[in-house]
Amino acid sequence: MTIFKVALMAVLCIALGVQVAASDIETRSLDELYAAALAQGGHFVLRAGGDKPDQIDYYLDKFKARFPELKVTHSVDVSLNHAPRYDNAREAGGKENVPDVIQFQTLHDFEYYKEHGLIEAYKPRHWDKVFPDHKDPAAIGPVCTASPSATTSTPKYWGIPKPRETPWTTSTPRSRERSF
Repeated sequence: MTIFKVALMAVLCIALGVQVAASDIETRSLDELYAAALAQGGHFVLRAGGDKPDQIDYYLDKFKARFPELKVTHSVDVSLNHAPRYDNAREAGGKENVPDVIQFQTLHDFEYYKEHGLIEAYKPRHWDKVFPDHKDPAAIGPVCTASPSATTSTPKYWGIPKPRETPWTTSTPRSRERSF
């Protein structure tokens, strides 16, 4: 299975079934997760990372073909914009604008939301087969990588304490989104 397929499976599993205890590894199949998502209302809100509105159309079309009864609401934008929108939606209360999945492109966002208890722990199927350096031990934050930048941008490789303390995360918005 390619890294892309593993990453896509992780996103799908998170999107379709977040009712698993943090210490448990997901054992349900995609079909079982799909049925559970439909039973919970059948609506999925995705905030995808990117800078072009049609950037995820190919994957979104595949997702909708595989899960046709799921109502999907999505938007594509850079993390710099997704993060405050998420914060504002949470502060406003309700669940209407709070996404099920946000695809952050910046590692410091994971650290921030993890520190504030705002990311649900989730261990997808085959969690035990993901390399330890590629997953958060508490199952919070990125569970696998889909691009070299996420793999090589980890603090362990650079020897820095936290991603948000690096120069590019505190400089201009555009430089915060660049890939390494």
